[in-house]
Amino acid sequence: MAAAIPHSLFSTDTLDPANRFGAWRDQLSVVFDPHLSDTLAPERFSATVSGYRLGALSHMRCRATSQHFVRDRRKIDADGLDNYMIQIFRRGECVASSPKGEVVMKAGEICIFDNAQPLDSCNSDFDLLSLFVPREMLAPLISYPDSRHLSHIAADSPLAALLHNHLAMLHQTADELTWEDAQLLVGPTLSLLAATLNGAPDAAEGSERAIQLALTTTIKRFVDENLASPELSAETLMEAFGVSRARLYRLFGAYDGVATYIRDRRLGMAMTILRNPAQQSRKIIDIAYATGFGSESSFIRAFRRRYGHTPADCRLDHTPSAHFAIADPIDSNWSDWMRSA
Repeated sequence: MAAAIPHSLFSTDTLDPANRFGAWRDQLSVVFDPHLSDTLAPERFSATVSGYRLGALSHMRCRATSQHFVRDRRKIDADGLDNYMIQIFRRGECVASSPKGEVVMKAGEICIFDNAQPLDSCNSDFDLLSLFVPREMLAPLISYPDSRHLSHIAADSPLAALLHNHLAMLHQTADELTWEDAQLLVGPTLSLLAATLNGAPDAAEGSERAIQLALTTTIKRFVDENLASPELSAETLMEAFGVSRARLYRLFGAYDGVATYIRDRRLGMAMTILRNPAQQSRKIIDIAYATGFGSESSFIRAFRRRYGHTPADCRLDHTPSAHFAIADPIDSNWSDWMRSA
């Protein structure tokens, strides 16, 4: 008999009311820091998640009472999570804070969250479908993959309706699917998702977007491969790729420019080292040099500006956790699937 796809179920219904939110917080803390709504008594909290593993994708239905979700820069840099979370609210809505003001995502809309970027949102009582997709699988298929965070697509869009129905049917029939079925469904699911996100740009616009995406992706790869070099800079990239300063800034406009992007990647790499139990004896000055900073003092200043504390404080505050365990690709825990997608 063919193997069924992995399924995980979490529910607070069988827990003591006083312990329900604590159990939920422990499960969700691998990705988010949830907070109870100010108007909700803890004993009234409830949450249920039914999740399935579809190849490299994780698909879940979640029903819960109102709450506040936070994913800050410190958590992002500590866990290194790099995936998209696609959500469709069947009931309820989400109000998220962004640099441009509040973003309201309503029932039926396709909502896109980039887990490599901060999140501060409040959900009403909700029932939603979620799909977690690794960036490396979706980014090459969509335009402006780094500018999708907190975007949403109207519920009356034909493609949005198709995607909604597809994800709902996937969840409804998941118990009948085999692991082989799931592998076959990954490609069509990604294609429908990409088509929904891209819409129907004209050929010229699509071609230009493809060129911009390819160049940005290549430059990012170069940056990651050279983070340890103190010579890495906008000038280095301009020379290596034959682009002007103005074009380089446009390519990295979503990151406040390429210099900010390089600095933040270096600091993220440093945060990962600091929180790795195997690196606890490594000197701060060595970490500074390994991540491309010219001195320990410049590293500490940049780190404090970004995170609000020093590298040494970060190391003292950190308790080794499962964030550094490598998740099995067929994990039995839905909360780990959010992180390993």
